Amino acid sequence: MQKCHFAIVPASTILYEICCVKMPVLSGYFVANQKNIYQAFKEEHVIHPGGDFSEYTVNDFSTAIKAILKLSNYDLFIENQTKLFDSKIKQRFLNLLLPVDFREATIHDSKLIFDWSNDDLVRQNSYNSEPLIFENHNTWFVEQLKDNKQLFLIALVDNSEAGLVRFTLKEEHAVVGISISKEFRGKQLASRFLIASAKIYFKTNALPIFAYIKKANIASIKSFENAGYKFLKATTLKGHESVIYQLEK
Repeated sequence: MQKCHFAIVPASTILYEICCVKMPVLSGYFVANQKNIYQAFKEEHVIHPGGDFSEYTVNDFSTAIKAILKLSNYDLFIENQTKLFDSKIKQRFLNLLLPVDFREATIHDSKLIFDWSNDDLVRQNSYNSEPLIFENHNTWFVEQLKDNKQLFLIALVDNSEAGLVRFTLKEEHAVVGISISKEFRGKQLASRFLIASAKIYFKTNALPIFAYIKKANIASIKSFENAGYKFLKATTLKGHESVIYQLEK
């Protein structure tokens, strides 16, 4: 593939491989299960749309190829391929192989959660950015564990503690918060934690989940979007421009 300058492929997994290599590509579909892939790539302007290949004649292919060859600039297609299949895609696929599990937090996790919560980046993105004091945190944590409106889930990656997802039940919705251990950041795990923990939450709860995020925290917003959360509205919370994202059962 890397030796080629142009490709003609169906909208299947081979199209993903072509886009990783980056080149102009004419793509279409032969069977029903390729239509959704084709439509998504077409909407992202990643391919030259060919439509239903099963109806193509030799002349149809010839006409489509000639039309593409007349284009003077392929940069837009390459740029859009790069957006979908960036340099981190290898790590993301490797992360899919990492087993992710959860367990409910216990009193023995107080110091672990304190360390995660007191991390500089976590405090920066929190609505209360002041450093925590362990004695105060421990007292608070003990009380929270007794509260049946709180659900603390410790994320385990390959049996190692990697982060925390917390759900707080309100009258009409639940509020979610997430923190990831410094050792596991940069591995694109936030969305996986959010997706998997939501499944656990919805086993016993039907209320929608709200995520309150500082508008400037682009990385967190992207993680929630990738986990299926939908933008609800913009708001101001504790003096910070914020957004609310929602996930329904």
